[in-house]
Amino acid sequence: MKTILCPTNNTSIAGNAFAYATLLSEAAQAELVSEEKPLMDNLFRNNQRIFPLIQPLPDTSVERMGPFKDSYLEVYYDPTRQVQTVYSLAEKARTLKAELMVVGVEKDFGLFDMHSESMVNLVKKAQCPALFIPQEVSFKPLKKILVVMNREMNIDHRFSVIIDLAMPFQAEIIFLQVTKEDTLMDGNQFLESMKEMYLSFPYPHTSFHTLEHENLSEGISRFVENIGADMIAIVPNLQALLPYTYATNLVNEQLAATPLTIPLLAIDGQPLTTSNSVTTTNREGHADEIQQLNLYKKHI
Repeated sequence: MKTILCPTNNTSIAGNAFAYATLLSEAAQAELVSEEKPLMDNLFRNNQRIFPLIQPLPDTSVERMGPFKDSYLEVYYDPTRQVQTVYSLAEKARTLKAELMVVGVEKDFGLFDMHSESMVNLVKKAQCPALFIPQEVSFKPLKKILVVMNREMNIDHRFSVIIDLAMPFQAEIIFLQVTKEDTLMDGNQFLESMKEMYLSFPYPHTSFHTLEHENLSEGISRFVENIGADMIAIVPNLQALLPYTYATNLVNEQLAATPLTIPLLAIDGQPLTTSNSVTTTNREGHADEIQQLNLYKKHI
């Protein structure tokens, strides 16, 4: 890893992320580049509590909200400026040819807020992964990195980034294939493709697990807790295998997202398709990553 990009501003959220990025860049021996982004503290909020300015207040009027009025209006955002900020940051990452972005998020940011349009567009347009750091999470050596495999997406073009995060600490990398359907039987086409991807991973400290759970977000959250993961990697995807239901009421606790308590790596996945029982992936434009992986194989 050569270059890490970290957007900054005068908020504690951004400051915490920059402190994390500084220590991470030292461990990975990478250059850290900061980018002033005044709107970043409002850009990546918990999706349960944000409402576009162009929409009316749900359920009740401002006048009837009483003491909750100020805190409610505080979470409104401007969609146009949000899109501009995302594209500006993505363009900066492409210009720098950054291998990783480090971005701060609120302490109540949800694990599956990653499937919002902003998150998907950021990693897709930047063409590099983004590491999201919750507000109160400080840097510590990584011991276990959980990689949630998406049966619709391929991530082998980002193996080098995952390895660069793990190698300085000799962290274990745990691959997880999760489904809420009974599709984990032997011979399943997508499961076999996930196993092939795992077996091609050029790093010694790895394991592969499958999980069937009716509620995918709950299943993954429990798995993270059970193994004591220090970081989780996911492909943000609007049509993802991992569903997310937005709240329509500010105080609807039942639909609250699972709070993110560890860093989350959002990976820009590539579509994975199957044809005549043969799995194919798009690897065009990633010769550098493949060459880097071959170098890893020689040194491991």
